[in-house]
Amino acid sequence: MAHTRGTVLSRQRPSVRALLLTLLRTGLSAFAGGLFILALRKLIVWQTSRRQRKAEAQWRQHVDFKEVQACILTTEHLADLGRIEKRTLFVKPITEIFKNDYISETILEAARKSVEQQDPFLVIQLSQEEKWHVLNTCLNHLSTLFAPYHVFFNEARRVQSYYKSAWYCFTLTCAQTEASGRWFITPLKPVGEN
Repeated sequence: MAHTRGTVLSRQRPSVRALLLTLLRTGLSAFAGGLFILALRKLIVWQTSRRQRKAEAQWRQHVDFKEVQACILTTEHLADLGRIEKRTLFVKPITEIFKNDYISETILEAARKSVEQQDPFLVIQLSQEEKWHVLNTCLNHLSTLFAPYHVFFNEARRVQSYYKSAWYCFTLTCAQTEASGRWFITPLKPVGEN
């Protein structure tokens, strides 16, 4: 019986060892997982604070590259009132206008260069091919605003009408809310003053 008893004990010992090894592996895995989650949380906090600092710096510089603003600038009242007038057509996120990540990043880089060089026209920072595609994309978005009225205008021309056609040209500029380039919107005299 002693022999049988020893066999039973020797069979139990490997299972205790296996249990201890399993517990050790589980403990190490849990510890490694905890370290990984802690490192991941630190990385997320660091990225969030970095993004916030960058956003705050851009806000303080009065520059925002995340939006595209389409506007009409007119010199119709330049001689009378001494000002160029601006009418905003739309303000959209840049990713809504330029869906391709490559061209969005290219435009953002051109905008950064324009700000550094204090030159508001960012299309000069683009290659000829990029200029064509970027301006054509902008033209298509602007066209969608006027398409219904264009059809109406074409129909209205069949009879005598007070509508008249106008041509516009456009480009991309890097807008700032402060610094050089902002002065041209300020009127020399109030509206209605002769």
